[in-house]
Amino acid sequence: MHRRPTTTAALTAAMLALTSATALAQAVPGGPGTIAPVTPPPPPPIAIPAPPDPPAPTPQPPVSAGELPPNLTRVYAGDDGGALYLRAEGTTVVGFAEHPGRKYAFAFKGTRQANVIDGSWYDVAKGTRTTNGNIQLKIFQKGGKLVRSAGTDFGPDVFRVIDPAKVPWPGAREAGFQASSRSDLDGAFIGKTTSHEPDGSRQYWRESSFGAIGVAEGAPPKGSKRPSWVSVFFGKRDSSGSVVGDYFDVPKGTKTQRGKFVVLPLKFGRNYAFALNDVKLGPATGRSSQIEADYALDLDKLADEVDKELRGNVVGFGFAISSNGKVARSDGGGRSYISETGKGFDIDLPFTESTQSDIASSTKLVTATAVMRELDKRGMSVDSQAGSYLPSCWDLGPGMQSVTFRNLLDMSSGIFRPSKTASLKADPTGYLFQRGAAEGGLTGKKGYENMNYAMLGWAMAGLLDGDKVEASHAKHGCGAGTKAFDESLGIFRDYVLTMLDGQGILGGWTFRSSLRAKKYDFGNQNVPGAWPATNINPTGGLKISAKELGEFLADLEHGRFVKRSTVRAMKDGELGFDDLTSNGGPANAFLATDGLGLADKKNGGCGSDDKGRGCGSQTVMLPGDVQIAVIFNSRNNQTRKDSNGNFISVATLLRRAWQNAIK
Repeated sequence: MHRRPTTTAALTAAMLALTSATALAQAVPGGPGTIAPVTPPPPPPIAIPAPPDPPAPTPQPPVSAGELPPNLTRVYAGDDGGALYLRAEGTTVVGFAEHPGRKYAFAFKGTRQANVIDGSWYDVAKGTRTTNGNIQLKIFQKGGKLVRSAGTDFGPDVFRVIDPAKVPWPGAREAGFQASSRSDLDGAFIGKTTSHEPDGSRQYWRESSFGAIGVAEGAPPKGSKRPSWVSVFFGKRDSSGSVVGDYFDVPKGTKTQRGKFVVLPLKFGRNYAFALNDVKLGPATGRSSQIEADYALDLDKLADEVDKELRGNVVGFGFAISSNGKVARSDGGGRSYISETGKGFDIDLPFTESTQSDIASSTKLVTATAVMRELDKRGMSVDSQAGSYLPSCWDLGPGMQSVTFRNLLDMSSGIFRPSKTASLKADPTGYLFQRGAAEGGLTGKKGYENMNYAMLGWAMAGLLDGDKVEASHAKHGCGAGTKAFDESLGIFRDYVLTMLDGQGILGGWTFRSSLRAKKYDFGNQNVPGAWPATNINPTGGLKISAKELGEFLADLEHGRFVKRSTVRAMKDGELGFDDLTSNGGPANAFLATDGLGLADKKNGGCGSDDKGRGCGSQTVMLPGDVQIAVIFNSRNNQTRKDSNGNFISVATLLRRAWQNAIK
């Protein structure tokens, strides 16, 4: 099920909006509009050196309104350590000013008449200040010096031209203030290409009664700190919800484009298609075709919120929070092992972020990643037939031969689930149960069914080494307890382990660490714990620590297993992820009803055994490149309930924790 419109469709709509807007509205300076600032701790100031005062200027003749002062398109140093990047086009003057210590960052637009520039300035979210106002600058020394002569105080009073080679180009910042509404652009945004790869650019916006004002900075060329391009945007939101207006490159970068732009909201959250009318977007120019909100987040608060939800409510737990491609916070609590005798070395053991535990059905996300990785490698479509890679001694049921990888990944196949007869229960491997599902064919109900992922394991084995699968069955047969089960699915297992090992992740269907957890009944912890099963199972049973699972999520998000466009296809098609409408809690937070954006999730529960023991896991991939992994080793837990007394899903608790940590 595809939840998001394709980028191509969104860009086409954006370009049509540009084409039809022959007279796009320009931002009109309005009254002061303020938004309550949220102030992250500023980085240390990096003072931009101002040149020494020159000798007192000799009187200059007035500059006529039609004459452009020479070199007004320049970089200026403010007398407060800030910088102004100014551009003049005829009598129109635009610019971007910033203070390296994040005191302020604003866009400017005005009109020059003689030797005076009258205009308006608007703070953007690269700084923490949220004001705007009018300003008058007088021009001296043929553009070499600008002096504030009237208007509201925006920081510096005097600007002098500076050699660009002496500017310590201020880099990217987190949002100094931000909104959570799709109809409010306040905040910082990551620029992305049509293939969903971050292009290294970043945008900072402010929207209020005066319109929508933004600044975008491209990635610096290799070996340089100066952005390749920097643009200022002056627009207004139209009746369709799009923001349209004019943009100008300014000399913080080296490009000199100008023209019209449109920002078009996508279907969910604070993601937008982005288009310029005269610039080809994409890797060749480094200009973004879409932008995605990048929320300023208090990671320590997020860690505290996650810990608060779990500590004391499960037997033992570990969690990891990943941000910007790596694990940023991790911890654990409770017990991985409860002493059964209280004697000698039989003591309670702590559950840490490095304790390996059974993650149950969250294994499916790892399985899906392995499948997509191999399909990509072979240039195969996810709509390729998977049934043809199943063992030839299986008498495949209706539709099974033509079932596709997508049908199995998104559980739309309708595969048969056999009843567990005495003969099936007697098979210790589960081989006959899985074979029975294939031979029953696509005669079951569509929807969540573990047999889909069991078939993926067999199809992967056949795809990777079909000859070995056939040889093993020829040698050991296709009956109960056949050794062909381990030999064939071992091909799939080894592929997954090699994939994980390549990123330094020691996951597996057997424990690969001495730090390991038994499973328990939280409600009756006097019952001794049980070790989880260790059979090869593409549907569940992977043993991994919270920190390693967090590393997996970060690696997945950043394209280290598969291309980012493939990750997007997995999310859009729910290939390895849970349906957003399932297990979402009140108001279904995962459908982005809060306006913050979609979050993709996969949960796991190893189920209660005959003594009520179990385990669980939850992964969540959130907007702004944040991922959370949680594992715990008990069932019948006491996590939070809603007002009706129903347990709130762990996924919803994690999303709320993230939302509460947004600055």
